[in-house]
Amino acid sequence: MSLLIFFLVTFVIPLILIRKSGYCAAVMLGWDLLGSALTGGRAGETLSGRTGSSLVQGKFKGHLFAPVIDFLMRRKGHCVDAIKGDQMRAEAVLQDYAKLTSKP
Repeated sequence: MSLLIFFLVTFVIPLILIRKSGYCAAVMLGWDLLGSALTGGRAGETLSGRTGSSLVQGKFKGHLFAPVIDFLMRRKGHCVDAIKGDQMRAEAVLQDYAKLTSKP
């Protein structure tokens, strides 16, 4: 039963709500972050961002996976650009936290 609910929530409902691109983008980002976390990534770091960081640092796995991810995303430089996206999301969280904790 829980597998059916999982399938509905992750695949069927997003297809129904495909017109709401913000929702679909958030779901895809969630899967990306989950994949990164399950493979040892830091909190808030996407697979693309991790791969881009590895590429910039000259690591073998960056040179191996970045072209594959860039091809799948149909955009050269996607992984390196994803580093900035990870940083922007982290900064937004910190700004929200600062607003919540600041005394009026």
